[in-house]
Amino acid sequence: VFIVMIVTLHLGIAYVLPFPWNKINIIFAAIIIALVWFQSGLTVWVTAVVYLFIEAYTPVPFGVNLLASTLSILAVYWLSKEFVTNTSWYSIFGMTAIGLFVYRVLYTVLLGTIYAIEGIHTLPLGELTVLYLWEMGLTTLFSIVVYVFFRSIGGKRKKESKTLLWKNISSQ
Repeated sequence: VFIVMIVTLHLGIAYVLPFPWNKINIIFAAIIIALVWFQSGLTVWVTAVVYLFIEAYTPVPFGVNLLASTLSILAVYWLSKEFVTNTSWYSIFGMTAIGLFVYRVLYTVLLGTIYAIEGIHTLPLGELTVLYLWEMGLTTLFSIVVYVFFRSIGGKRKKESKTLLWKNISSQ
């Protein structure tokens, strides 16, 4: 259900928004929020499945989005386990910005390599850089707003609820 909902939101809403708002990467924001909220490695597998569906709707060669997104979320997952110790809005900021940076670097390198092998043409790096900066800024802002909204209405995170449940069970 989560996968279908996120893909539908991304394909249905993001592309009808005016520039620069159409550069918000709803899928990436939702995956980062899910990663922080649940703190589970399952998020990396969800990323692979989501971007497998997205591959059917993109004009780039198969596997570019899939590989770049999965590796970038894997890097963010590692970052969240090893370095980021809290789940505040600035953690969301850092993980979204770093994750999108890694995603776009991998995406550009993979696409550039495929284009070079096929002899098509070079990538317009100046234009891509501007678009990537819009995407990073707006997606990061969107992630923070959505996370703060869900955090304010959702109360405690799942991990804190599990800890509280464990304390109640062990005290009986």
